[in-house]
Amino acid sequence: MKTGWLLGGVAVLLVLVAGGWLALRGGGATASGPVTLFQWQDYMDAPFLKDYEAATGEKPAITIFADEDEAFAKMRAGFKPDVMGPCYYEFPRWKDAGLLRPIPVGRLKNWNKISPTLRNLPGIAAGPGQVWFVPHYWGNTSLTIRTDLAPEYAKSQSWEILFDPKYKGRVSVLDGVDDVVPFIAKMIGVDAYNMSEADWRKVQAKLKDLVPQLRFVSSDDTALAQGLASGELVAAMSWRTTFAALRRENRPVAYLEPPGGMFTYVCGL
Repeated sequence: MKTGWLLGGVAVLLVLVAGGWLALRGGGATASGPVTLFQWQDYMDAPFLKDYEAATGEKPAITIFADEDEAFAKMRAGFKPDVMGPCYYEFPRWKDAGLLRPIPVGRLKNWNKISPTLRNLPGIAAGPGQVWFVPHYWGNTSLTIRTDLAPEYAKSQSWEILFDPKYKGRVSVLDGVDDVVPFIAKMIGVDAYNMSEADWRKVQAKLKDLVPQLRFVSSDDTALAQGLASGELVAAMSWRTTFAALRRENRPVAYLEPPGGMFTYVCGL
C-alpha cells in the first residue's frame, strides 16, 4: 500500500474537479461553491484533505454515507456529488446507472505509484488513458475475537465460532449483504460470485442458521469495538479497523486468518 497515495489521492481528485476537468453527471462543482465529496465516514479525516485545502484555499463540501446501498439510493434520488467513494464491487452498479464519468489517469500524479495489480483490476478501464475507478485503499474482512473468552478459536483460527452453540447470542456480523453473503458462502465452499440456484439455497439455509446465533447486526466500528471490549461479544465479523482500535487499547483480541484465507476489499474514488 502506498501511504503517499492514500493521503494524497482524495486531494488530487478534488483539485482536478475544482479545476474543471471532471464534471460528473450534473455535478455540483461551480465557481460559487466548493466541490462535493461523498465518502465513507472513516476517510474524511484532516490528513486526507490537507493537500486539497492547501492548493485551493477552501474546504470541500463533505457528505458521508454509512453503506453503499444508502449512497446509491441518495444519488438515484437526485443528489449529485463531484467525487464519490465506492468500493470495487459496487462501482459497476453506479456506472451502469449513469452516475459516473471516466477519469483521465494522465492527470493523476500518483497513478503510477499504485500497485499494478490494483491499477489493472478487471472492469475499471474506460478506454485509452481512462478509468471508471481509482483504487484508493484496501483492507480485510474477517472475525475479531476475544482471545481470553474463546481461546480455542484463537488457536484454530476458524470462523465456525459464529455457529458454535457455546457462544450463541455473543457473536455479530456486518450489516451489508456484500459482506455477509460471500463470507457465509465461503464457509460452506460456495463461490458467492458464481452461484447456481442450488448453491444459493445452501447459502440461504446457512444464513437462517446464523440468525439465532447473533447478538446484533452492525457495521458500526464503535458498536463492534465496545461490544468486544465489554465482553458482550466474543466474536464479531469486522473490518481490520475494529481489530486495530482494540489492539491500540491493549485488549486481548485476534483477527482470524482461517486456512482458506480472509476477504480483501478494494475501495476508491
